[in-house]
Order: sequence, then structure tokens, then C-alpha cells
Amino acid sequence: MTNNLDVLTDSSKNHSTSIFLSILLDMNGFSFYISGANDLPDARKQGAYSFDNTEKNLKELAYFLKKKLRIIDHGLKITKVELVYNHHLFALVPQEVFDPKFSKDYLKYTTQTFETDIFKHDVISNTGIVSVFIPLMNIHNLLLKRYGAFEYKHISSYTLTSELNKKVFRSSLGLESHQKNLSLETESDFYTQLSIWCFDSHIVIKGSCNHQLIFYNNFDFLSLIDIVYYVLHVLNDQNIEAQKSVIVLYQSCNEELLQLLQKYITPNVSFTLTSAQIHYQIHQL
Repeated sequence: MTNNLDVLTDSSKNHSTSIFLSILLDMNGFSFYISGANDLPDARKQGAYSFDNTEKNLKELAYFLKKKLRIIDHGLKITKVELVYNHHLFALVPQEVFDPKFSKDYLKYTTQTFETDIFKHDVISNTGIVSVFIPLMNIHNLLLKRYGAFEYKHISSYTLTSELNKKVFRSSLGLESHQKNLSLETESDFYTQLSIWCFDSHIVIKGSCNHQLIFYNNFDFLSLIDIVYYVLHVLNDQNIEAQKSVIVLYQSCNEELLQLLQKYITPNVSFTLTSAQIHYQIHQL
């Protein structure tokens, strides 16, 4: 997916509005969101770029990001920058047993770590969960040089927040006017909700029941049938009955994926915000 920012108009050269820039980064590209520039054309306020990074080359990813940022922030005065990591280099730890001294140990069973790695953790409000992750230092050095100090988090700090969970919970049961295709009608129904964030080459799956988190992980995929396989794997692994589950997809409506999920898993499937829209929504929490 490319963005029409590759061609800039002359009017953008004189733009000096102070703005906030958020970057949602994974290993194969990034999306961005800009706020605080009301007269900025919509085409420049948000968008996404994909990068063919099958070898997970961090040096090339940093170069790709640097090149696109020259277009995104052209003529703009950046006053605040946020980087949100959307990668698999993370682990979730119960807050009651978390000790920052053991951050490396929390990740060693799920991802490869190195002596040079730096570990960061975020306490996720009102969840009792700590997200431990590895920031990418070449990306950090790029942003520090370009913008100075900035904030950074892992995407799990947003997707697991109670505020977002409440919105998803209500909309998944058809309590929001924009939701469709769901047969459940009341919040009192006992069910398991699978929230699936779909990106270009990976998905994030969160399973919850009665407002309690039971599963959270991400998976790389090559085809839509891979997504169905991963959802079935989660259901089987967690002993969840498919017909008593609700699936909420964070992506634009894909009829083929909808039909596959309804055929092989459950008729209770709905589409909600796209990945670009969820990037916007997390700043409204």
C-alpha cells in the first residue's frame, strides 16, 4: 500500500504549523497520523507505506522510514513525536510478579534476544498487565536526530487498555450503529470475543471473556486462509467453543475473509475500524 504523499504541492513548503506526529511501525512498513494542523490537507494527515522487508533488515527499514519522513513532515514544525511499535518482540507479564531486572528473561522464550538489546516496559492501566518489549535503536537514533526527544510504546499498551476494550465490547454485540452481521443482541450473553487487528503481513489476536484477557499474540500470514488457521488454533488451544465466540476484525471489509470466518468458525463476525483508523482512535483515549 502506498500513499499519495509522494507528490507534494508548493503550498506545503510554507506550512509552519506546530504538530504532533505519531508513527505506527512494524517490520514491513508504517502508518502515520498527524494532529494539530487543521489547515493541512487530509491526504497529509494520515497514511501508510509498505516496505518489502522479508529479510527483516533493520538498516533498510530505517532508511525507508527516513526517506518517507522527508515527505511526511515537509514544511511542518514537529513539536511532539510518538513511536508505536507493532512488532513481535514483546511479552505480557502479570504486574504483580513483574520485576524489571528480569525483562530479558520474559522475552527469551518467545523471541531471540542479544546482549546489546535494550528492554522497555509499559504498565497498562487498569489491566494488571505489563508489556515488555525491545525498542529498535537504529529507528530511535533516526528519530532523535530528526526530532529530538520522543515518546514510544508497544501497540499492546493501546489494544489492551480498558477504554478501548469497552468500546470494542459494546460494538461487537451490535450496540453501535455501524456494526453489522452479528446475531448476539445483549451484553449478558456468555461468549468469548476475539479481536483481530489485521495489518499487511501480520495479525494481532486478543481473546477475552467477561472482560478478562485470556489470550494475546501476533502471527505472520501470507494468505487469508492463514488467518482462519490461526484463529482455529487459538480456539483449540484455549478450549473455546467456536459457536459461542464473537470475532471483531479491525480492517476494511473483506468479503472473502468474512465468508471464510463465517464458514469455518462462527457466523458472529463484524468489521470495525481499519488499521489507519485505529491508529487515529488510540489518540482519542
